[in-house]
Amino acid sequence: MFNNYINNFGFVQVRNNFNFVVNNYYASDVGSGGFKDGQEKTAEREASPEASRVDDSNVIDWDLAEEYEENINDDKEKFLPSKLKTLQLEQIYLYREDYVKAQRLNQCGTYLEFLIARGATIDKKKLRRINSCKLRFCPYCSWRRSLRTFVNVKLCYDYIVGQDSKDSNLKSTFKLLTLTTKNVTGENLKGEVDAILKAFDRFRRYKAFKDAFCGFVRALEVTCDREPIITKKMYYGKKHDYFKSRGLHIGDSNPNYLFYNVHIHVLLHTYRKQYRENYLKTSFIVKLWRQALDADYDPVCDIRDFKAKNKDMRGREIAEIAKYTVKPTDYMKSNCDSREHINNEFVIDVDVIGFLDSALSGRRLLAYGGTFRDAHNALWLDDEKMVDDKDGMTAEEYILKYYFSFKNKLYRRIKD
Repeated sequence: MFNNYINNFGFVQVRNNFNFVVNNYYASDVGSGGFKDGQEKTAEREASPEASRVDDSNVIDWDLAEEYEENINDDKEKFLPSKLKTLQLEQIYLYREDYVKAQRLNQCGTYLEFLIARGATIDKKKLRRINSCKLRFCPYCSWRRSLRTFVNVKLCYDYIVGQDSKDSNLKSTFKLLTLTTKNVTGENLKGEVDAILKAFDRFRRYKAFKDAFCGFVRALEVTCDREPIITKKMYYGKKHDYFKSRGLHIGDSNPNYLFYNVHIHVLLHTYRKQYRENYLKTSFIVKLWRQALDADYDPVCDIRDFKAKNKDMRGREIAEIAKYTVKPTDYMKSNCDSREHINNEFVIDVDVIGFLDSALSGRRLLAYGGTFRDAHNALWLDDEKMVDDKDGMTAEEYILKYYFSFKNKLYRRIKD
């Protein structure tokens, strides 16, 4: 199975998202845990004359700058931890015999290019280029996509506020709305995702909603409960009343184990006078959402003011919208990065990925409407952009290039 994977793809070149080809020397050792000859190819390449171009030091050695410690492999930077997680997810797709996705994950994030100004500390670098697979559950791409969502939503927010009139009644105000459904099994997940997306489309068209709000950003989130036993943290957390009402205690079997919860986060825009005249009580929102879902129960809904104490704190609220659609910890509990480490948790990971892949394939997980859509269009924003924004070239800037060494499981800098 693994040899066919190697023979079919060869790994001579890397497809990427910035319109040029990163060759095999920079971007591909092949040898993640799934391939027999990976370390052999790495050893051959690193013994070649070209290997002298790889910088083994941990300092940037330009003439006029001080020496700053490079932290590209620091866990806080997330580049290395994210890449290592792609190799774990690669094993899951190999096990599922989905070799195309496995190959894309293998090569994702193997080449990084940063722009940095002379004399700037390394933490001021801007990601300029990256070869990314853009798969829905890729930990690397999910991380970069969540950063882009955060930036774009904040830009739209600032754009809308910037259009406000001086009239206090026409000042923008924002709400955070969470709409939920009941937990479902993996077999029913696809149908539940269908239902909640169609329900929100109906919900936003209700007259009461359109009267109260003039714009929104909608984000879908799916969580999977992977705890077989009720822990102390779970028992005294958000589900305390739920466990208590059912006579469950710490150490008991978790009734929601391997169940999925699908819910929607919505950032809503309105104006002070508009919302004052069309105020929606939480109980009425529950009624509307139940009607939209065509449910036989009252779903949990939560609406609260979106109001930070200061502009710097606003990001924490916006981050709620920019969260991962599915957290990697939900579908990768085994931390398996080779065939030798396959265990029962890995088999469960395989099943979870199968359900999620089927349910979320081709879905529009983030959507803008009304004033938020107008702002998004006016600013020409790209929600799939993986690199950092840059304000323009400075007088002197340097490019730092890295490739991922599968042999050392680290990023190594490439000398120009």
